[in-house]
Amino acid sequence: MGELSNERSVQARATAVIAVHGVGNQKPFETARTIGDLLQDLVARGRDTANPPACAEPQPESPRYYPFREQRLRINVNPVVMREQQTAAAATGRRRSIRGPFNSWVESCLKAAATPSYRAPERKPDLHTEFMKGQLMCYGGEDPKDTYETVRLEGERVTPAGAPQHTVHVYELYWADLSRLKAGIFSIFTELYQLLFHLSSLGSHTINAAVLHHMERRRWRCLRTLQSWSSVALTVPVPILNILMLAIAGVVAGLGLLARAETNFPGFGVHFVAVVCGVAISVLAGVPIWKAMSRRTVPFAIWIVPLLLGIFTAWLLGWKIQVSISAHVPDAEAFILALVAAGVSWAILAQYNQRRPGLGRWTLGLALAIAATAAISWKFVPPASENFFQGINPALLRLFESSYGALCVAWAVLFALVILTWIAGLLAPGVRPLGRDSDSRSRWTGCLLLSLPTLIFSAITIIGWLILERFAQNLLPPDRYHSFLPFVQATCAAELANSLLRWPGLILPLILFAIGVASLPAIWSMAPVVWAEVFPPAPAKALDPKISNRMGSWLTLAYRSGLLLSGVLLFLVSTFVLPGIVLADMLGSSHLPGHTFVTRLGVLSGAIFTWLFLARGSLKKLALGFRPALDILLDVDNWLREHPLSRNPKARICGRYASLLRYICNWKSDAFPQGYEKIVIVAHSQGTVISSDLLRFLNRPSDYGAKTFRELDPQLDRLAHLPISLFTMGCPLRQLYGLRFPCLYDWAVHQAKDPMGIWQPGDLVSEPPRGPEPQDLGVAVWVNAFRSGDYVGRYLWRGDLCGYLWEPGGEPVSIGTPAKFVSSDGNIRLEFCIGAGAHTHYWDSTAPMISEEIDRLIASAAIENHAPRQDEAGAGA
Repeated sequence: MGELSNERSVQARATAVIAVHGVGNQKPFETARTIGDLLQDLVARGRDTANPPACAEPQPESPRYYPFREQRLRINVNPVVMREQQTAAAATGRRRSIRGPFNSWVESCLKAAATPSYRAPERKPDLHTEFMKGQLMCYGGEDPKDTYETVRLEGERVTPAGAPQHTVHVYELYWADLSRLKAGIFSIFTELYQLLFHLSSLGSHTINAAVLHHMERRRWRCLRTLQSWSSVALTVPVPILNILMLAIAGVVAGLGLLARAETNFPGFGVHFVAVVCGVAISVLAGVPIWKAMSRRTVPFAIWIVPLLLGIFTAWLLGWKIQVSISAHVPDAEAFILALVAAGVSWAILAQYNQRRPGLGRWTLGLALAIAATAAISWKFVPPASENFFQGINPALLRLFESSYGALCVAWAVLFALVILTWIAGLLAPGVRPLGRDSDSRSRWTGCLLLSLPTLIFSAITIIGWLILERFAQNLLPPDRYHSFLPFVQATCAAELANSLLRWPGLILPLILFAIGVASLPAIWSMAPVVWAEVFPPAPAKALDPKISNRMGSWLTLAYRSGLLLSGVLLFLVSTFVLPGIVLADMLGSSHLPGHTFVTRLGVLSGAIFTWLFLARGSLKKLALGFRPALDILLDVDNWLREHPLSRNPKARICGRYASLLRYICNWKSDAFPQGYEKIVIVAHSQGTVISSDLLRFLNRPSDYGAKTFRELDPQLDRLAHLPISLFTMGCPLRQLYGLRFPCLYDWAVHQAKDPMGIWQPGDLVSEPPRGPEPQDLGVAVWVNAFRSGDYVGRYLWRGDLCGYLWEPGGEPVSIGTPAKFVSSDGNIRLEFCIGAGAHTHYWDSTAPMISEEIDRLIASAAIENHAPRQDEAGAGA
């Protein structure tokens, strides 16, 4: 009778598996289907996948899982609950600003610390939680049209005899559509400008987090101020001035096209002005009628009036201009094109304002400064011999030249701020040049994330202006023009364009050449790993200890030397070499030794990096494995982005994830009235960061006393009693996030120096526990697997001096009794290396240990660490 009761209780079990993908070219539903395929391929008696025989007669096998059935689900996405009541105020110390909510919160903390009545809190604030609050606080969920569509694979785990053991449902958390940009011919521009928009802000976040550990030290506060203003100088005035220059250039080019059309088709300008004015009159007259339609029905005779009025206006102006006022057609054309250019510029800046709130004030101030400069210069250096009122082209050229002068000043201020930031970082207490402590790494991250976007923005913007100049060269007006800038020599519009682009044309090859040269140490360092990415080793080769140790040691040296050297070269070129070249040219020494050689290599490196950005989809393999590195950079940038506050990628991804957890927590059926027994989260790469960040945030105290953010959400109540097993692969928490953002992710790293020379069970037992703690995430078990050549993420809890760091681990039987070279604390942590290889081949035939570990977690791991259910206790009795 007891056996029958036990069998029924086993049959009543249901496990939810959540598959979270990482970098790569994943498609919707692909990750969940891959997990299902891996589980279905398992057999009860086992199979030697690491050393398969050359030829063997097939034998009968017993699958561990029945075939999975697929069911589509549509889940409404609601945000992570941030407030106990809808009327509660948002967290204090945060406001919409051009630098973001985290910067505002840090500033409020520093101001509070400067008051005489300040008393340090007993507990230091958790910076990671405060940062996520700023990202999630304004997100309101998705519209009905953006309902999350996912799949649930329904299957059953069976006993060796083929009897059902318990039900397994595999869900997918797909997030790439919320973070990645769509593929397309213009994706290179959007991705490059995305890096410009936010990479420098990541450096500011890093310094903001570090300064809270040195609140009483003025030098750190000075470093924070300079870092912040350097980021603002790069991402606000420089883009605004380029957009304003582009608008003015568009008006000039449009006038040139109209002039050419007038030559080929006499009277074209007259009809152009008449038609545009007629359309404008129709729209202006139709708007009141459109608004009146909401209150009453408008008669047809009135409804048609705006159209007739527009036609009459176009006819009247066309006839009137031809008769008497044809001399003013160029002025009217310029006015119309200026309105169009202003509208397009406003639309672009409005989109940018979502990422940089407060951009409007900067735009207005810069526009007024440009207009004032043009007006003042007009008095001392007239732009042409013609009278201003006889033609508007000289005024446009003067505005363009004034904008260019303002842009030169903005770049000079930027370079000065970056150099001052570098000096302030060297003088900040506790900072060592290229040191490995958190303060030194924070300072280096800030420097690197200023120099990299500076080079990227310089290259893409110069290329764009050069292309535009070549396209519009024949459209520039032949009017005489006298420049007022001392370093510009021009007598007409074409000479003005050539003179203004002389410096960018000189700098561009150097930028591309410098990027190529700086990349060589990184390329050399990553070459063996990239080879393993494109051609992953077979299981037998990957599990060879010699190959695994060799790849792990090579990659460690690459991080400590090769990639560091590339970063230093990029920083030196961006901060010192580029402004030095411009200054030398201003002083009359514009000759660059080996300029032809540099130009050719610069063009070559530019073509290579352009191909790297364009290679996607089926062409990714032709990028030779380097494309995932760019995807990682974009994913990190999106995950840490704050703007737009109402729809930033992290808020949307966390909202989707939390909504899936709500569904799983509240799922029930006739066969499973108690719902799921446990949850197993299987995450790879960036998916591990998404999962750990959200779970940790849900378990952190909110602004409402002792309540956690999970406790603010009634639909997640069952999550407190539902065992969660977290299985991470290629986890970048320690190797990437903890390294480059050490104060925001200090919870994810440890500085243990114990040698761990000889493997023994329980090698992760330490006081205090090292590395990220599973209890902080509210998980019962955390298992981490890695490849020795994974350039994104490897070990979490082992020490850097571990003697068996890259030894492939045997099959981990359980956390309490792990196999050789499998690290464990005997309780809730398990970590093992699956041998040689890179980052994107965990869920395929090259890694058979992964499917075995997923199956083990489904079968037992979460139950081992929790009290048995009531029916199990009764059955056992």
